[in-house]
Amino acid sequence: MKKHYLDQPHKFYKWPKFWQITFMFVLGLLFLLQILLIPLSVLVFNNNWVFLTMPLFFLLVPFVDTPSGKMSGTLFYYSPLFIVSKQKKGVYQLHGGTLFDYFFIFKWKDRGLKSKKVVFIHLLDGLLNLIEELKSTEDAVTIKGASYFFNEKTAQSINFTTHPAPAFHKIMMGIHYLAIAISYSFTTGKFALPPLGNLIEMESDKHNLIQQEPVIRRLKNRLIKAESI
Repeated sequence: MKKHYLDQPHKFYKWPKFWQITFMFVLGLLFLLQILLIPLSVLVFNNNWVFLTMPLFFLLVPFVDTPSGKMSGTLFYYSPLFIVSKQKKGVYQLHGGTLFDYFFIFKWKDRGLKSKKVVFIHLLDGLLNLIEELKSTEDAVTIKGASYFFNEKTAQSINFTTHPAPAFHKIMMGIHYLAIAISYSFTTGKFALPPLGNLIEMESDKHNLIQQEPVIRRLKNRLIKAESI
């Protein structure tokens, strides 16, 4: 298969490599220091309540693992908020943008409907860019993704088969729940908890996804015309 033909990351990746690495190193160090402070607080200060702060630590994780994944060549941006990890046996795992990506793309004034439409358009753009790449290969490709942002009706409208997400995806979403909740609240314009109980797994294949290109383009054009973004 050809190398990923199109890379569309956001402004963080336009920084010099030195500053990208420094950014990841500093935040990674902060995460490790926070983890080390937990047993220290328990042993020295007998403060068992410190365990309740654990979810806060995971806010830093996407700021390290997302850019490091791109840098190592395990994650590919097909749009600023649409990421693909290419796995063995021709499986493409789709991911939406993380809190890290939101931080570098949006401003505070963008919260609410505007940011929600931008997210949807970036997701559709990512699918269209992925389709262009799939057209250039004869390899069999399976496309999978777990989503609460795309509901079952929307996923089925572009001919993805859907079923309840497996326990592993729910556990991973649970670990990163606070970061996901912040992103979700930003797109709703108010504090809101993402409906992880409605988490679905979407699946398609190369030929089926390519056939959906006109549908995806129409959906994207409707969103653009609905309101200037």
